[in-house]
Amino acid sequence: LLFIQVFLTIAATAFAIECPPSDKLYPCSCEEDEGHTIVQCEGSSLSELEPAVKNTVGHNVSFYFTRCNLGDIPSDFFKGHISARIQFQQCVVTSFGETPFSGLENSLEALYIYSTIDRSVTKMDNFNLKHLQKLRYFSAAYNDIGDLGDHWFEGGPASLTQVDLDGNKIESVGATALVSLVNLQQLYVGENQIKYVSRSVLPNPTRDLWLIEAKSNLIEDLPENTFDGYPILKIVNLAQNKLKSIPENVWGKVWSQLESVYLEGNDIVCDANIKWIYSQKLPNTFDGKCGPGNDLEGRELKSLKLEDFE
Repeated sequence: LLFIQVFLTIAATAFAIECPPSDKLYPCSCEEDEGHTIVQCEGSSLSELEPAVKNTVGHNVSFYFTRCNLGDIPSDFFKGHISARIQFQQCVVTSFGETPFSGLENSLEALYIYSTIDRSVTKMDNFNLKHLQKLRYFSAAYNDIGDLGDHWFEGGPASLTQVDLDGNKIESVGATALVSLVNLQQLYVGENQIKYVSRSVLPNPTRDLWLIEAKSNLIEDLPENTFDGYPILKIVNLAQNKLKSIPENVWGKVWSQLESVYLEGNDIVCDANIKWIYSQKLPNTFDGKCGPGNDLEGRELKSLKLEDFE
């Protein structure tokens, strides 16, 4: 028993998460956050912070870069590390290399890129994440992307469960942009300029997807097969778009399983085309109002009854 206690003590010490010595980190700093040791670098160039990255090889650290001018980041910049998280915020990056984050294939779990990608500056032609086999969470938010091509997630990684692409000025999405993300659970594409939705973007079926958030876009219509193959979909947020109806041939396939539907900010015409909804149980949350078109204008969707359509 004593041997086991001593062994566990040694093991806990060996895998203890602690900051490396400060002389290895300059010009960066270090703090512990939610069980992760984070090396934070702010306002530095790639050459200035490179020693901090190289000197911490062998330490279990993640990296947050804020307002750094990084230019072309070599593919192997993090080679030798076992980082679980990498974050860029308000940085200047001209490319992430031919094989982004090479060397972190079996450790990187979360990648955050905030206000960093600029389509006029950042070369994204070769940006692909399929080799990051442990990546579960990807957030690229409030960048200037424009076109989300098929190549970003071509081939995976299948490990991804949550993708956040909010606020990226996305105008077009590749026909198969997310089709390799077979274990996706949550998708956020709000606050973009998306007009058209294609079912081919995601795998069919998408067995684990329970949340789709696409608020504040320019979506006018949903194809008939929009909700095909989502056996556990629970939450749909299409608020602040340009939808005018909730047709049964689109929504009827998932309506009975939905718990929350957000449609506020759309001009839904409350006519016979949505009457079918009120012969069924409404979702627990059903937000939105009737738009122009008849005397039901201004009524809350959740307040309507079958007799309102007589």
